[in-house]
Amino acid sequence: MRTAFHHDGKYGFVDYDEDNKEVLVSHPNNDVRLAVKDYLTSPHRFIMSDYKEGIVGNRRIETKKPTESSHHLNMALCEMFFNTGVHVDWAHKNNILSRAEKNLANGGHESIVASNNKKILKSIDGDEQYELI
Repeated sequence: MRTAFHHDGKYGFVDYDEDNKEVLVSHPNNDVRLAVKDYLTSPHRFIMSDYKEGIVGNRRIETKKPTESSHHLNMALCEMFFNTGVHVDWAHKNNILSRAEKNLANGGHESIVASNNKKILKSIDGDEQYELI
């Protein structure tokens, strides 16, 4: 799963490896990279919907690291701006869906592109090249 974000007019990406439960964060500004990486690898409280047969509206609170699942990561990304000042760009053309999102988009038929699972060593954005952390 890849999600774009921007800060100070520069774009970066959060790349989530679902199998290893790890994130790689890219951005030209090291302080922004560290803030996003720290935010996404630290435990947070999530309010979860807890549906039970015939009962709607139950809620429970979980404390988990966003990297524990793509669902938790997406919830953390939704609140990232309020916690870090970094904006997530959900509509960015280079975003890559998670397995669950692809499965849902394909009507329940999982379709994974093998190249999405390759490790990324550097990120290139325009003329800038920078290390991932």
